[in-house]
Amino acid sequence: MGKQRTSMHLPLHNRLVLRRRWLNRVFALIYTCTIVTLIYHETTLLFHTTNITVSLLMLQANIILAFTWLTNQAFRMNPIHRSTFPENLPKDETKYPDIDVFICTADPYKEPPMVAVNTALSILAYDYPTKKLSVYLSDDGGSKLTLFAFTEAAKFAKHWLPYCKKNGILVRCPEAYFRSNYTCLPNTHEIKLMYENMKSKVEQTIVSGNVHTDEKWSNIFTIWDNQFKRSNHPTVIQVFLDGTTDEDALGHVMPKLIYLSREKHEATTHKYKAGALNVLLRVSEIMTNAPIILTVDCDMYSNDPRTPLEAICYFLDSSIDQNIAYLQYPQSFHGINQDDIYSAAFKFIFEFNMTGFDGLAGPSHAGTGCFFRRRAFYGCPSSHTTEQSRSQSILSTEVLAQAHEVARCNFEAGTKWGIEICVLTGPAGHKLRINGFRRRKPYASHQILAGVTAGLKHPAHAHIRTQRLGMFVFHAHDLVEMHEHCGAFGIKKMVLHGNIIIACWRMWRARNEKNFSNKDPNVVEMVADIKTLGFLWYKHRFKQGVVDWDRWSDLGLCRSWVIAMDHWWRTFTRAFAFNAKDGGEAPSNLHDLLNQTRRWCIGGLDMAFCKYNPFNHGLKQLPLLQAMCYINYVLWSIPCISVVIYSIFPQIALIRSVPIFPKVSDRWFLFYVFSFIGAYLQEFIEFKHMGGTTRGWFNHQRMWIIRCLSSFTFGILEYTLTKLHISSSTFSVTSKVVDEEARQRYDQGMMEFGVESPFFYLISMAALVNLGAFIYGIVHFLTYGGLEDLFVQFFLSAFGVVNSWPIYDAMFIRSDRGKMPAKITSRSIALACILYVAVTLVI
Repeated sequence: MGKQRTSMHLPLHNRLVLRRRWLNRVFALIYTCTIVTLIYHETTLLFHTTNITVSLLMLQANIILAFTWLTNQAFRMNPIHRSTFPENLPKDETKYPDIDVFICTADPYKEPPMVAVNTALSILAYDYPTKKLSVYLSDDGGSKLTLFAFTEAAKFAKHWLPYCKKNGILVRCPEAYFRSNYTCLPNTHEIKLMYENMKSKVEQTIVSGNVHTDEKWSNIFTIWDNQFKRSNHPTVIQVFLDGTTDEDALGHVMPKLIYLSREKHEATTHKYKAGALNVLLRVSEIMTNAPIILTVDCDMYSNDPRTPLEAICYFLDSSIDQNIAYLQYPQSFHGINQDDIYSAAFKFIFEFNMTGFDGLAGPSHAGTGCFFRRRAFYGCPSSHTTEQSRSQSILSTEVLAQAHEVARCNFEAGTKWGIEICVLTGPAGHKLRINGFRRRKPYASHQILAGVTAGLKHPAHAHIRTQRLGMFVFHAHDLVEMHEHCGAFGIKKMVLHGNIIIACWRMWRARNEKNFSNKDPNVVEMVADIKTLGFLWYKHRFKQGVVDWDRWSDLGLCRSWVIAMDHWWRTFTRAFAFNAKDGGEAPSNLHDLLNQTRRWCIGGLDMAFCKYNPFNHGLKQLPLLQAMCYINYVLWSIPCISVVIYSIFPQIALIRSVPIFPKVSDRWFLFYVFSFIGAYLQEFIEFKHMGGTTRGWFNHQRMWIIRCLSSFTFGILEYTLTKLHISSSTFSVTSKVVDEEARQRYDQGMMEFGVESPFFYLISMAALVNLGAFIYGIVHFLTYGGLEDLFVQFFLSAFGVVNSWPIYDAMFIRSDRGKMPAKITSRSIALACILYVAVTLVI
């Protein structure tokens, strides 16, 4: 008994505070004093300078860099490391929680189905009780090609799963396993041949576009008729493995594998990945309802079969807070060349910063590789949750019918969920006057219409009363006068009034249809008509800016996942297991990586200026250091302003022989030296501590400059234009398709510039300006024999030239397909000359 008691109290995980935190704190204090002193000195110089424009720009650049550095230090104040002990878990596997895994894909051509297949197979092969594991694939592209790929994957899984478990294979992604130096076991050749045949069959089907499958699966493909479109199709749910009757080659039951493509209509916004996850949440509740949910991107295969066992070490540990909302694993990217020329591993984001986050109040959600408690999405801990095992078979008619019902694109319309989260009417946050009373939250458009249509049976009543959804009482006159009391002004007020008139007309039409045609009102159709008519009226008659359908119909952003996490963000601590368990394909193309970081930039700015931003909401609800971490994330892109200034103005001032920094003999010169060397040396030490190489660190800092001069700058510009309604932001999936020729150049350490992308203009212009300044500095030194007044500017030019070498190589030396397009080279030269002339006017 004594031994049993001891084993019951063996630790499931360990938390270690890293000792370097004290060094970080001391350095942060010294460096902060230095930059504050330097900024104060530059501010006082404004009253004595003869060139106020350049001085103001340099001061602005230094303030932004100082702010970014300061918020970034919050990650370094209390870093911790965690380790788990799965061997101490209960021997009785019936005590393990069920796990639902969500895999999301959206485009079979940018995200090849075989990528998602490999991810799913790596998860199906987890060392976890098979009856407690369910894998859902959300195909937001609605592609029969993806569905076909998974019919083949289900057949291959019957041989792959027992092969992995019998032989103790660590990397259970077939593509990654057969690409590595694997050990040749008795049936390895047979399994490899089966995989290659499956892969070839799937890829040939994608090329031809024609699906030929077994009779067992043929019926499901009849849904793809001439009316089936990616943006307009019914719900498709297919159970490949039901978790009870489907067995592998050795007779063991396999985990559940379920395909889902949610219903879509062109008149309904689908909210991209957020909408797909919402549908997965509802469908999985009907079919399996596991208390733990793992979200995974389609290209993030799991590289450790013990991942779920390590995760439940936190969820089952009674010694820590049982209200942990989620557990985030860092992303570990594969396909990166030796020196990571694009800095695509993002070591600081997914590795270093996470340890700092964890030491404060828990890490941020990285979008993939995250284990959630299902009840985290149902409100506070006191809220009712429905976590329980489903006794009915997922193949039963009743379960499938309910799953199809909750996967409808308009399922949230007219529900409390939809009212509180999905659709708002009028400017968000304004108070509306209803019958003389003020309501703190705006009524949803479908909530108002539900009340109206419920009263259509008694059209003579001036006041409408209904108990549906526990609603309210209002007068029809209040609708027409609503715009006068909503707090909006100018165009917003006029647009609201116009849409209310359209809504009243549509309700009057519904009333006539009921009275004269006995047609029952359909709230969903009415809302869709109002949105469509309002959109056409605004776009073609009002002529105020540019608006597209997605932005118009998105009356209130689908914040279901954001709000759900917000409740837990404020209330719960979160654990972080520091082991990289998910491997994603890193972009091997510079344009793809810049496009990816542009999206991240826009997403960060969206969060910076939303209702739940870290300035307003974070500083009130979170510890100061935690809020600083989130501020650093959402404003990740603003240093681009400083980099643009530092890449152009000091160099052109050098060519004009205008000093803007202290002389070498001036004591203030030492402050600039310390600020530069201190920041770079700190980052270099941390990068090496994470196992990086010196060349890898150099590429990291160079790519930071390149991102600032391209994706960050364009991201801020696109976000600004979108908010001003001058243009609309677009979402594009990062391509996972590999160009073999480009891949070879990437493996050789060559950057890829072969696309005529606007990203490359500012990069090329800055490189040319730095080259010109550097040449001028050398000539000046050889002619006049000294650069004491201009040394800092000459150093910045030389630093820019060294970092720009791959750009010069691509513009003037290389002849392969990855070189800089001739149009961009010629235009960049012309623009650099124009930029020089323009800047000289203010220097």
